Amino acid sequence: MIKDKLYDFFVRKNGRVWYEYERYVREHIQEHYLHRFRHIKLLIKLNWFYRVKRGNTPYIYWDEPLNKAEEIEKQTIYDDKEKQIEGISCNISNAFIGSESNEIKKSNCRPSLSRVMYSMRNTRLASFDIFDTLLLRPFADPKDLFYILGEKFGEMDFYNLRIRCEKEARDLKEEMTGSREVTIYDIYERIHFYTDLDINFGVNMEFGLEMDLIYPNKYQKYIFDTFLNNHIPVILISDMYYPMGMMEKILMKNNICGYEKLYISCDKKCSKESGDLFEYAINDYPDVPKDMITHIDDNWRVILKAREKGITAIHYVKNIALTNKYRPHYMSAMAGSAYKGIVGNYLAANESRFSVPYEYGFIYGGILALGYCSYIHNICIDKGINKVLFMSRDGDILKQTWDFLYDDIQSDYILVSRTCAMRLAADIWKKIFMECAVDRMITKKRPVTIEQALEQCGLGNLICELEKYSLSKDMMLSKEQNTAILSQYKVFLNNNMKKVVDEYKESNEIYEKYLSTLIDKEKKIALVDIGWRGVNGATLERVIKKISPNIEVNNFLVGGRQPVNLPQIRKGKIFCYLFSAEKNYGILQRHKEKTNFYYELLTMSPTSSFQYFYYDKNKNIRMKGSEVIPDNYVTVSEIQQGILDFVKEYTMRFKKYKELYNIPSDDVAQVLYNIMDSDEYFKKYFYNIHYSPQLESEKNISFGEWI
Repeated sequence: MIKDKLYDFFVRKNGRVWYEYERYVREHIQEHYLHRFRHIKLLIKLNWFYRVKRGNTPYIYWDEPLNKAEEIEKQTIYDDKEKQIEGISCNISNAFIGSESNEIKKSNCRPSLSRVMYSMRNTRLASFDIFDTLLLRPFADPKDLFYILGEKFGEMDFYNLRIRCEKEARDLKEEMTGSREVTIYDIYERIHFYTDLDINFGVNMEFGLEMDLIYPNKYQKYIFDTFLNNHIPVILISDMYYPMGMMEKILMKNNICGYEKLYISCDKKCSKESGDLFEYAINDYPDVPKDMITHIDDNWRVILKAREKGITAIHYVKNIALTNKYRPHYMSAMAGSAYKGIVGNYLAANESRFSVPYEYGFIYGGILALGYCSYIHNICIDKGINKVLFMSRDGDILKQTWDFLYDDIQSDYILVSRTCAMRLAADIWKKIFMECAVDRMITKKRPVTIEQALEQCGLGNLICELEKYSLSKDMMLSKEQNTAILSQYKVFLNNNMKKVVDEYKESNEIYEKYLSTLIDKEKKIALVDIGWRGVNGATLERVIKKISPNIEVNNFLVGGRQPVNLPQIRKGKIFCYLFSAEKNYGILQRHKEKTNFYYELLTMSPTSSFQYFYYDKNKNIRMKGSEVIPDNYVTVSEIQQGILDFVKEYTMRFKKYKELYNIPSDDVAQVLYNIMDSDEYFKKYFYNIHYSPQLESEKNISFGEWI
C-alpha cells in the first residue's frame, strides 16, 4: 500500500526518527487520534533534524543514547500484515523475557536516585510538574477514570462526552479570551448543556474520585523531599483545570507539603506548553539564574519550551510508557487499564530491582488470584455458600488471597491430592481409581513396570497375586506397546478391588474423620482447585455426600480443559473462571499440556505435598507426604510474595471501588497467555523447578526434563 511505503520512508528509514516518533505516539496515543496534525508536524521536524541537518544529539528523548537508533534499524519489519497492527504484534508474545524492573533500572529512564540528585547538584530552585510526575493515577491512561464516572452518573458513553466537552470548553474559552485554559466548572457547564447533569454535583464527583485514587510517585517524592531537606526551594507548576483550592487539597492529602509556590494554568490563564507559565516562576525568583532552575516534567513539549526559556529541564518518562509495551494490547477499558496502571507504576516508580520469580507472581499471578477469588466470592454470595475449602496445594496462595480480601465467608485449607483422590475413589468411584492407577500413571514420557505401578499406588502387597493372571512384576506397561499386558493388568486390578479397598481402608477412614471436622454443620460449601478435569473435587464431593448427604457441594476451577466435566458445568455444579468446553472456547484452544505447568507454577506451594493419613505404631495419626525441595521453596515463596503484593497494591488503590476487583476472565487470559506463549521465559528462569511426587515412590522431575 502507498500508506505503508510512505510510513517506511518517513519513519522507519532513519532509526532515530523511528524510535522517537513511535515512542512519542505510544506515550500520547489519545492525542494521536484527536490531533493527528500535531504528530505529522512532529514527524516533519524529526526528519528535518536527523536527515537534513544530520543532528547528532537527541531531539526529544535525552534518556536514550543515540546508538539506540542502530538497534532499531536492525529490527525486522513485519511483512505479514496479520501479525501487525500499527507496528505492534498481536499474535506473538510481547512479554519481557526477564525482570522488567531490572531492565528499567539498567536503562537511562530510571537512574538511581543518588545519581539523579548528583546530576542536579547545582540547582537553586527546583520545579515539578504534578500529574504523572509527582502524583500518579492507577490507570494506563488517566482519562480512563471517566468510565467510573460514567457508571456513577448512569450516563452512556460518558467517557467520550467528557473528552469532547473539555475540548469544546477550551475552544469556547479561546474564542472569548484568547486563552485555552479552563476550570473543571467550565467543563461541567458543557456537560450540563448535553445532559442536564448538575454542575456542582458533577464537579464534586470527579474531584472526589481524583482524591480517592491519586497517590504519590515514590521515585519523584524522594527527589522532592531531598530538595526540601537540603533547603532548596521547591515550586510546583501544572497545566490543570483544577483551581488552586482543589489542587492544594489533592497535594495535602498526598503529603506533598513544604513547596513555596503553586502555579496552575487555569488560575494564571496561561500554560507551561506555551512557556508563559514559566515566566511567572522566573519573575518571582529574579535572583536565581535561569540555568539553576531545574524543572522535571513528563511532557516533552514542556521540556523543550522550558529549555527555550533557559531553564534546565529533565524529562521524566511516564511509568506506563516504560512497561505498557510488555502488556497485552487488548484488555478491557476499566479493569484492564487499572491492571496496567498498577503494574507500571509499581515497577517503574520503585527503585527496587525485583527477581524474575517475584515479578512472575506480581505481573501474572496477582491478577489471576484476585480475579478468581472475586469470581468465587460473587457466586458464593449469590448461592448462599457459607464455607469455601481451598484444596492443597494449588489452593495455598488462593487461600492467602481470600483471607486478605474477605472475612464474610468462612474458609479452610483442605489436604487433598491425586494420591488421596485415588485411594478414596477405590471404594466409591472405581472408574476414577482405574484412571489414576493406570491411565494417568502410564505416559509416553514415563513408562513403568508393573512392580513400579503397584508400589506407586501403595499396593505392593498385590505383587504376589500377579502370577495368577500370567503377569510378572518386570513387565512394562505401555499404551503403545504390549497393549495385551495393559489390558490384563486392568483385569487384575478389577478382580482384586476388594483387596485394594481393604488396603486403603485405614487411611480412608482417617480422612473421612478429618473431612467431617471441616464440613461440620455446613449447608453449602465450595471446593476450589485450579483445574483441569475436576477429579479431586468430584471425588471429595462423593465422600462429603457419604458423610453428610444434605450438604450442597459446588466445585470451582480456573479452567476446565476437557469436556469430561461438561454435564456438571451445564448443571451449575462446576464453575470455571477462565474457560471450559463451552465458555471462552478461544482460550481453551490456546491451552496446551505444557500450559498446565505454567499455571501450576503460579499456584505452587512451598510446603510438602500430601498423600494420605496413617496410624503410627502408637496409634497416632501421621501424614504421608513428600519432602520440601529447597530450590522450589525459595522460588515458589518469591512467586507467592509477588502475588500477594499485587493483590495488596491493587486493593489499596481501589479500596473504595471494589467493582474493579471483578476482573473479566478474558483480561486474565490475555495477561497469562502473553507470557505462557513464551517457552524461552520458562526454560531460562524455571528450568530447575521440580514437580513434587503425587504417588508413592514417584520421582521428582524438573520442568526442564519434562519439557
